[in-house]
Amino acid sequence: MLRENGIQKVKLFDAEYDTLRSLGKSGIEVMVGIPNDMLSTLASSLKAAEKRIAKNVSTHISTNNVNIRYVAVGNEPFLSSYNGSYLNTTFPALINIQTALTKADLQNQVKVTCPLNADVYETSTKLPSGGDFRANIRDLMITIVKFLSDNDSPFTVNIYPFISLYNDASFPVDYAFFDGISKPVSDGGTLYNNMFDATLGDILF
Repeated sequence: MLRENGIQKVKLFDAEYDTLRSLGKSGIEVMVGIPNDMLSTLASSLKAAEKRIAKNVSTHISTNNVNIRYVAVGNEPFLSSYNGSYLNTTFPALINIQTALTKADLQNQVKVTCPLNADVYETSTKLPSGGDFRANIRDLMITIVKFLSDNDSPFTVNIYPFISLYNDASFPVDYAFFDGISKPVSDGGTLYNNMFDATLGDILF
């Protein structure tokens, strides 16, 4: 079904064996996930990270010919609603997973990342040019971004433009759904026609 619909990339939130096996020989690029509740264990134990990579990455690449390209360490672990539950474990877990990939000689084929929610950043001006990481995680985010860059790994953010509609009843619907051409947001000469582009602009700034 995925191939028939031209899907070339799949993000999994875990690494369930049968799901991964079914993707074998499909050519589809796969991102396997590590749930947030495993971050503490992986942060404190390199052996646990090595076991995770051996079981859920190496085996599927070598035996089932699954095109695993990324390992997502956690999912939106810095959400404000988590009240800092994963602040001390996400980066150490990221380091251990990277080390495990290197030990398995997969560091060039499989890259680590940490999918984040858009609330890791904020803007002081309500415009993209005023964007910065949230004050309480700014130093940690800069450390993580540098680590990802040093390992040629992607910086990943989940962007949900429609959430703005839930947070603000007067938010323009067309702007949330890519149709805000009639009333674009101007920021220093740059025009943003929809919330997705403006959010991406926040991240780039």
